[in-house]
Amino acid sequence: MDNILDEIAQLKHKQTIVKAALQNAKWKQSNLTRRILKLVSAQEVERKRGVPLDQTEEQIRMRLEDLYLQLMQPTQYRGCLNELMAQMSVKPGNSRGNPRYGLVGDKEKDITLYIAKQQDALQAVVGVLKDDMQTVDNIVEEIQRKG
Repeated sequence: MDNILDEIAQLKHKQTIVKAALQNAKWKQSNLTRRILKLVSAQEVERKRGVPLDQTEEQIRMRLEDLYLQLMQPTQYRGCLNELMAQMSVKPGNSRGNPRYGLVGDKEKDITLYIAKQQDALQAVVGVLKDDMQTVDNIVEEIQRKG
């Protein structure tokens, strides 16, 4: 029985080591994939150097610029904010006489989660758009240098 327990403990230890090695391999693969993607995109930029943007690429560039401008407008998400404010109610004031605002019912967690997800999504979109705009600007600069 003791031998079996020792073997089980050793196998659990080996399993932990294998899991850590697998996680490390996944991390390395992710980094290598990202590096390869950067390399391939740089290679494509070099290949397209001196070639004017075709109609599809120009449309994509213009669409990215439009999306970026829409995201930067303060009124874009104001409707959602107004809806959230409509769900708010004024509670009795505190001892200083200032009104205290709170959410009606159990909506606080839902709204907090929704706002957090929206913020994360917006940050991701803005990051992608900035990267894409930088890439488009680099392509345009390369084309202008060659032209």
